[in-house]
Amino acid sequence: MSFQAKRELLAQTGPRYRVAPLQQKRTILDEFVAATGYARKYAIRLLGQPSVPPSAPVTRARARTYGPDVVEALTVAWVYLANTFRFSGTFDTLYLCTFCLAATCRGYASR
Repeated sequence: MSFQAKRELLAQTGPRYRVAPLQQKRTILDEFVAATGYARKYAIRLLGQPSVPPSAPVTRARARTYGPDVVEALTVAWVYLANTFRFSGTFDTLYLCTFCLAATCRGYASR
């Protein structure tokens, strides 16, 4: 059963489950668990909550793009640092230096 089908079954079964007496709740819960494959406690939690309409999809801000001068500076620094720390085993220092350089190029260091 697909996720969408499970959500549709939940939308149909939830209101009926919430108003049913205890004996009918057991039957409804057994049927829901058998149909969806959910664990019994999880199904109880789902059926007991009021239905929530799906929220609108989240739109993310566009990823930051850097100019060619910044990319070139980062590339030069990365190559230099990679050659400097290649055999020393201190890649943490390499990542830290690259982060500091990138922060400087973004203008964070001047604040």
